[in-house]
Amino acid sequence: MHTSNEDRVGGYATPETHKTGRDSTSHWLENLIKVLAAIFLVACLVMALASLPHQMGYGMRGQYAFMLYLPSLMFAVGGLVQWAFMMAIAYILQYLRNIERNTAQAEPI
Repeated sequence: MHTSNEDRVGGYATPETHKTGRDSTSHWLENLIKVLAAIFLVACLVMALASLPHQMGYGMRGQYAFMLYLPSLMFAVGGLVQWAFMMAIAYILQYLRNIERNTAQAEPI
């Protein structure tokens, strides 16, 4: 069974239609989240290095010595978790934009 071009339902991609090119670039919000994630990661790693104990006094061993390193570890792990969380949000936004772009109806030429 052959159908002519007049029988086609509007919105389906045909050679006479194309999708807009403005969706090819990433959204400003994705870029902002990625930049903030990088800034937070660097800031937390700098704070982790700054809070490292430089000298331990005589007789500081065992659990108390571990407590001196705890703030530094908290900054480092917190920065990594925050970076991963923000990058996941950026990639989810990118994934949703790709879904929107692929399911959008084509505009006629």
